[in-house]
Amino acid sequence: PNGIDPRFFTTAPALDLQAHGIGGTYDLCVSSNQPHKNLHTLVEAWARAYRDMPPSVARQLVIAGQFNLHRPQPWQDAAYRQLPIVALASPSDATLHALYQHATLFIYPSLAEGFGLTIAEAMASGCAIICHDHPAMRALVADGAWVIDMHDSQLLSHTLQDAWTNEQQRQHYAHMGKLRAHQFQWAHAADA
Repeated sequence: PNGIDPRFFTTAPALDLQAHGIGGTYDLCVSSNQPHKNLHTLVEAWARAYRDMPPSVARQLVIAGQFNLHRPQPWQDAAYRQLPIVALASPSDATLHALYQHATLFIYPSLAEGFGLTIAEAMASGCAIICHDHPAMRALVADGAWVIDMHDSQLLSHTLQDAWTNEQQRQHYAHMGKLRAHQFQWAHAADA
């Protein structure tokens, strides 16, 4: 069984997120840009949802991870350059810890996973989750997340808008996810 590093259950050390171009409310995705990670659908859906939001709501999308420069990086497409999307390549563990803890929402568009460690870390950090309806991810989040078909960018766009406006549901999923994450601590994995 897999486990979650215990630090994700603790408060992250202070980090100047503005130094990374992040300010205020943001949604987070931690991923590589391999094709099955489906980042093009995330960026397309997030852009659509953002453009449909009232202008008084300030929000960013932060995509953090290991990016292969020879693969597409959809956030760099001309259609999205004017949007508040921040890409952080190769963030440190401390930066990731802080990113999880301060995110309003964790979006994981990957179409296939063995376990979904970043989802588990986000749950331990108290993030509400949106992920793909894949057996491994459904088993991981149980009933503690929005689980949708991530092939459908329109559906993801609507789900994002629902998550942004439904604070009670976000808090419920964040709470349920944190409880669920405790089942994946390394001590439990070692006992198993």
